[in-house]
Amino acid sequence: MKFIWSKSNKSHIKWLYLLTRYVGLAAFAGNRFIGVGGSHPALSCKSFLSYQVTMTQVLVTLVQTILMLRVYALYNPGATSTIPNAQFNAVCGIVHIGSVMTSFRFAFVAIESILLLLTVIKCIYTFRVTRQPVPLITLLLRDGMLAFIAIVSILIPTSVTLVVDHGKN
Repeated sequence: MKFIWSKSNKSHIKWLYLLTRYVGLAAFAGNRFIGVGGSHPALSCKSFLSYQVTMTQVLVTLVQTILMLRVYALYNPGATSTIPNAQFNAVCGIVHIGSVMTSFRFAFVAIESILLLLTVIKCIYTFRVTRQPVPLITLLLRDGMLAFIAIVSILIPTSVTLVVDHGKN
């Protein structure tokens, strides 16, 4: 908390954090307040559902923004320390980029592998429960496999080439 409250009131990060924290509490309080009582007419139930969906989307957007800022904050130091030290050949091919970026490529492939594995597990679980393929899950599996193949076919060969070429120099 000392890192948030000590920021100036002009800090975007401070307001984003506070919004995320207190919008969530307000949404929960609103759910409890609106949800209390007996039966409701269909219109108020639809309004209640609209409220829940809207608040959920607001919270998801705030959290995703924070996650993007974290990635930006973590990526910039790596880029600023790696790019100036990169070495190129005569046709702008990267000869040496540094172990940080090469490790990042392998970590990225590992993360994509985990995502693909989780998608496969979900597809198998859904098939066992429903005893038939679910179109959305099947589509997610197909697209996930295509994305994985594209990422692996680009990142692994370039990373291996960089490691091997660096070992020769």
